[in-house]
Amino acid sequence: MPNITPELGLAIAVDSDDTATYLETNLGGSLTTVDSLFNASSGHTHSGAHQGGPITSAGVADGSLTNAKLGPDVARANLLTNGGFELWQRGNGPFTANGAFAADRWTLGLAGTDTLSVSRNTANQDAGSATCAACTFTLGTGAGGTVFSQKCAGADYGQLSSRQLTLSVRVSTTVANAVRLGIYNGSAWTYGAYHPGTGGYQTLTVTTTMASGTVDGWVGVYFAASCTAYLDNANLVVGSQPANYVPLHPEEELARVQRYYEIIGIQPGAFNFTVYQAAGTAVWLPIQFRTSKAVNPTLTKNGTWPVANCNQPSFVGGGPDLFSIGATATATGTVSFNNSVSGCTVTAEANP
Repeated sequence: MPNITPELGLAIAVDSDDTATYLETNLGGSLTTVDSLFNASSGHTHSGAHQGGPITSAGVADGSLTNAKLGPDVARANLLTNGGFELWQRGNGPFTANGAFAADRWTLGLAGTDTLSVSRNTANQDAGSATCAACTFTLGTGAGGTVFSQKCAGADYGQLSSRQLTLSVRVSTTVANAVRLGIYNGSAWTYGAYHPGTGGYQTLTVTTTMASGTVDGWVGVYFAASCTAYLDNANLVVGSQPANYVPLHPEEELARVQRYYEIIGIQPGAFNFTVYQAAGTAVWLPIQFRTSKAVNPTLTKNGTWPVANCNQPSFVGGGPDLFSIGATATATGTVSFNNSVSGCTVTAEANP
């Protein structure tokens, strides 16, 4: 016969000779006991049937788990490039010029007589990060208009037309009302609340709805009072709810930034072109980019390259996927050029 628990009187075991009795009588009695206890503790009245419709898994099964119900710890796709400020292909800074890129894809926009200096920083980053952007700002006549921003070009982000977007950035500063976020939706800026100046990292947010059509959007961190601020873990997601920053795999992050800026030949000797050529004829070397560019890039040859029997190499055509670099032979014989000297590189800028 079944064993009965002392507290609830539930049948928890059955002998081999009374299976039918257990299933038909004792198990039913156990369920009735549990049901009665639930009724007594919760006040829920069954009247023979569950009230309130079918039970779903937190709204997932019936599709009612909308964006508005999401928490920031629900991972969502980050639309920004280099949102963690981890990649600085142009160097560690400081960067101070109006319109200059600092961390990849992030530019300085100076207003009036304001000054802003941005550097790669490895001492004040947010928890879980390797680097952050250290921003030293001095207020002049800019009246809150100076910004450190990233462009979301309509050519790349056409699918954001009329969508609601939320930007979040982790910011640390000791000056109240000095730093806030902004989003440009193609026609107007929307601004979030200022950092309280507590000295620790706070998550600042702002939400807007993009204008319809293929428009250029911008996201930015605005400065309204002299301060030093540390920026980290920027995230732009679809919907009204902000999302915590989730790092990409390093390979994917690098490919994202190289879509817009790539340095070719960082390792001296990466280019070493040698051929026998007649005087006055051209020779060229085709080179493929690691990542297809967003638009036809602007190419720059850096440094004075070692050459033999030819002039300094220059570019011969190119596109989003590859370019050619070549030279004209100054004498018949072995013609060569290479980048064996440090600083002899090619940079490709492709900013839509």
